[in-house]
Amino acid sequence: MAATVHPIAANGFAAGASMYRIARPDYPKSAVHHLLSRSRPAESTPLTILEIGSGTGIFTKHLLSLPAQTRVICLEPNLGMRALAEQDLGSGSNGVSLEFISNPEATASNIPLPDNSVDRIYNAQAFHWYANLDALREMRRVLKPGGVLGLIWNMEDPDTPWVRAIRTMYEEFEQGTPQYRLGLWKRVWQEPEAGELFEVPLNERTFRHEQTCVGGIEAIWRRVQTKSYISVLAEEERAALREKVLKVLEGYDVKLNADGNVEYPYTTDVFLTNVKK
Repeated sequence: MAATVHPIAANGFAAGASMYRIARPDYPKSAVHHLLSRSRPAESTPLTILEIGSGTGIFTKHLLSLPAQTRVICLEPNLGMRALAEQDLGSGSNGVSLEFISNPEATASNIPLPDNSVDRIYNAQAFHWYANLDALREMRRVLKPGGVLGLIWNMEDPDTPWVRAIRTMYEEFEQGTPQYRLGLWKRVWQEPEAGELFEVPLNERTFRHEQTCVGGIEAIWRRVQTKSYISVLAEEERAALREKVLKVLEGYDVKLNADGNVEYPYTTDVFLTNVKK
């Protein structure tokens, strides 16, 4: 079943694709290793991996570290983001092939791949936008028996006072979008059919870490404006929010490294499940 992309995601990420690529954080090696550990089988059969919502390729590049002959397929509905990923990553490296689905109708609920054709599906910073049974059915359809579904999210750590302060400010603009932090995406896993498609509950693990945010305090604002709901604000409204955020940060001791770059505290949540036997 075809499904449209959430308008805030479609418009916000289209407007801010270039900034997203520059300002969004990477994922910690420990979390990536945990997520991909099920993608390093003992057998020699090459794997086919699908990444849904691959964006500008921030997570995708980690898939290029998998064993040679791995085939990685990226499904990203946003043309601007997909173009940047193709520009940066090309057709793969280290013996790992990389393909980008160009079908304009492709979404998590409309995957243009055959039944039982994929060994692993990964969703980085994306599943909350399409957490519904149509998407679960479609992912189950293309996964092979024993296939793995992995979800990963970076979140600014609110246990740090300055992070909590600015999150309170910019999260007021979420406009009812199903943000990961709200946990709305978990509801689909409570549906009886979800348990018929995948193993539930999901295996969950959290990693705490710091990400270097290049550019000093101003770089914090650049990261804020990569939020889809901030990207779609009118220019004047966005400028006013920037001023408020930077003003608030003046009252906090934001940790900087020797190069004057921000050490931004994050948590990274990883969820794993398998196709139901």
